[in-house]
Amino acid sequence: MQAYWRKYDKEERERLRAEQKAATERRKLDEEIREAKRQQMKLNFLLTQTELFAHFVAKKIGVETEGEGAADGDAAATASSSTTTTTTALDANSSAEDGASSLARSFFVLV
Repeated sequence: MQAYWRKYDKEERERLRAEQKAATERRKLDEEIREAKRQQMKLNFLLTQTELFAHFVAKKIGVETEGEGAADGDAAATASSSTTTTTTALDANSSAEDGASSLARSFFVLV
């Protein structure tokens, strides 16, 4: 009879240990997922702030962004001299994603 209870106690300890290990792994996984979401939200916030800053800087110096003057063909012909100066400061080989940061750099060079 005593052998049965020793075996039962041993199995019970192993089961509890396995449950605790699984719970710990779940907590770690949940924490990693939560941290990844937090990092993604921070990145999205910073990208949004950068886009807003580039938009306002472009508006302040008179440069049209991609979406603003695409429909109006005459707006490009009547651009001010600051627009010409700023657009020449931009690298012709820069991509559309690079344009906002290049625009911000050229703004600070002009000012």
